[in-house]
Amino acid sequence: QDARLLSFENALSGEIYGIEFEGLKTLGRGFFVGGNVVLSDSEISFDPNASQSSLKRRLTGHSEYVVNTQLGFDSDNGKHSASLLYNVSGERIFFGGRVPAPDAYESPFHSLDMTYSFFPTENITVRLRAQNLLNENREFVQNGVKIVEVETGSRVRLDLQWKL
Repeated sequence: QDARLLSFENALSGEIYGIEFEGLKTLGRGFFVGGNVVLSDSEISFDPNASQSSLKRRLTGHSEYVVNTQLGFDSDNGKHSASLLYNVSGERIFFGGRVPAPDAYESPFHSLDMTYSFFPTENITVRLRAQNLLNENREFVQNGVKIVEVETGSRVRLDLQWKL
C-alpha cells in the first residue's frame, strides 16, 4: 500500500522565463502544417529551514520544452477537415521531495491524436476523434525508480452534433 502524503510548502521566491516559436505553412490543396515550440526555465527558492529536499528547483509541473505540431486539411467546399496532432512535454516535477526523499518527476509523454470532421449541412457536424494513438502510459519516477504508472490507453470517439 502506498503511504505517500502530499502537502505543499510556499516558496520564498520564483521566476519563470522563456521563448515561444510558432509557425503555420500552407502546403496547397487544403493541406497545412503548423505548430509551436516553447523553451523555458523556472526556479523557485525555499527557506533554508524548509523541509524540501531541493531548496532551489523548477516549478512543479513546469517543462523546459513543449512541442505541439499539426498536419491539417480543410476541404475547398468546407465540408471536411482533418488534423493529425503530435505533442510532447519535457520532464517535469510531479511533486517536490521532502527530506530525505528527492523530487519526483513525470517522464516526457508523447501524444498522437487524430480528428476528422464532416459538415454535411450547416446544422449537422459529424466528428471522429482518436486520442493517444501511440498508446503511451504516463510514468512518474523518484530517484530513478518508477513510482507510478498511469495507463492512459487509446480512445476513439464519434460525435454527432445537430444545431436547431
